[in-house]
Amino acid sequence: MQQINIPIREIKKAWHWRGLAIAVALLVSIMGWSAIYFVPDTYSVEARVYLDTQSMLKPVLKGLAVDSDVREEVAKTTKATLLSRPNLEKLMRETDMGLAAKTATEFDFLRKKLAKNIQVSGGRQNIYAISYINEDPVLAHKVVETLLALFIENTLGSMHKDTSMTENFLDRQIIQYEGKLRIAEEQLKEFKRNNVGFMPTETGGYYVRYQQELELLQKAQLSYAEIERKRDKLKQQMNDVPSLLRSTANLQGVESSLNTRINALEVELDKLLLQYTDKHPDVRYARGALAELEQQKKKQIQKMGDKIRQGSEVSINNPVYQELKISLSKIEAELSALVARVHAYQKRVDDLKQDVDTVPQVEAELARLNRDYFINKKNYESLVSRREATIISREAEQSVDAVQFKIIDPPRLPLRPDSPNRPLLVTLALAVGLGIGVGLAWLMTLIRPMIKDEAELAVITGLPVLGEVTFLETVQQRKISLWKATFFYFSLSLLLVMYCGIELILKFKLF
Repeated sequence: MQQINIPIREIKKAWHWRGLAIAVALLVSIMGWSAIYFVPDTYSVEARVYLDTQSMLKPVLKGLAVDSDVREEVAKTTKATLLSRPNLEKLMRETDMGLAAKTATEFDFLRKKLAKNIQVSGGRQNIYAISYINEDPVLAHKVVETLLALFIENTLGSMHKDTSMTENFLDRQIIQYEGKLRIAEEQLKEFKRNNVGFMPTETGGYYVRYQQELELLQKAQLSYAEIERKRDKLKQQMNDVPSLLRSTANLQGVESSLNTRINALEVELDKLLLQYTDKHPDVRYARGALAELEQQKKKQIQKMGDKIRQGSEVSINNPVYQELKISLSKIEAELSALVARVHAYQKRVDDLKQDVDTVPQVEAELARLNRDYFINKKNYESLVSRREATIISREAEQSVDAVQFKIIDPPRLPLRPDSPNRPLLVTLALAVGLGIGVGLAWLMTLIRPMIKDEAELAVITGLPVLGEVTFLETVQQRKISLWKATFFYFSLSLLLVMYCGIELILKFKLF
């Protein structure tokens, strides 16, 4: 119970200074309301615009023209640079804000103040918002309107400028790579001309050619060995067969035997001429054998003429032996051709062995030249393709608006200020005044303490209180007390009336 009486006792002490508290509260509130009255109104103007890049040509030009993402990036870049120094100076000139500045320092101060009050936000879903706060609603509206026009103008201008700069850059790069490609072609052609004997064939490079020539040489050597064995076998058979036969014959029989061999050899020669030229070893051996048989025929006829007339025995050529001899001639001719072939293949292999260091170097240099050529060609074709895409994109933008700005919320002239919130500030000023008054009353209880009852006196002195004496006011003191009470309630009523009156004025805008 005693703990509950302590706050009540303190409130009674503070209540003693109620007149001072209400006076201070009234004074602070009036000062606060006066300050609020002189706070200038500020007006906010906002505009929102939507960047539409989804034109009807986009599905048709997909993969052929510049993607719309590039335009969106250009818009974001324009947003970031909208509050740059040149743009702000241009804005101040168009809105006549710079006329208030008499020096460069004042002009720069106004520019910084202007940038501080401008907010440019957005970018998500291609929606951008521009807002500006100023004491003049007309000026605020004009600034936002001009900024919106600058944003659209700069975005479109940047797109056109970027397209033009891109085309010029691509043209320069195409000319540069065209020169590089021409130089690479000349170098490649000159290199092939200077190293014509070392160029890799369609079947492969040096090691593939060397392996092929080596395989051909081995096959030719194997064929030569096989034919050589056939020749030795025929020679052995010819040794076992007599070359002449003893017989009583006439001249006609001798001619018939030789003619048969001559005719067979002529048929064989005709077959060889269908396949080879006159200089081929097989053709030469066949012609030699034919001439030898013709000569032999003449000698046999001349030699046997006398013996046939005398009716004596004569020696004639053995047909089997002659057939073996013809076969031997063919095999020897084939051996001669194989020898020439083996020598040719051996020479090729030897030449390739001698070029074992030169040919790989030539092939490596050729690979480098080809690589440079194809890299330059690929870059050249890529640049040409990109230039065509840029041209198509520019022509599409000229024929159809590739980028459209749709103003969602146009800038409007504000009719009411956005700040300050005067009703709230008036209430805060009243609360501050009352708080200061109460705080001052409590402070006075600490500066000038007083005893309100006998319990407090007993606590302070530590002595028992035996009794109390009632204080009787005089007439003059009662007048003073009445005046204080009247002042307090009048001041409190005045404070509340003034507060309610100000709130009504602000609500209904009576002034």
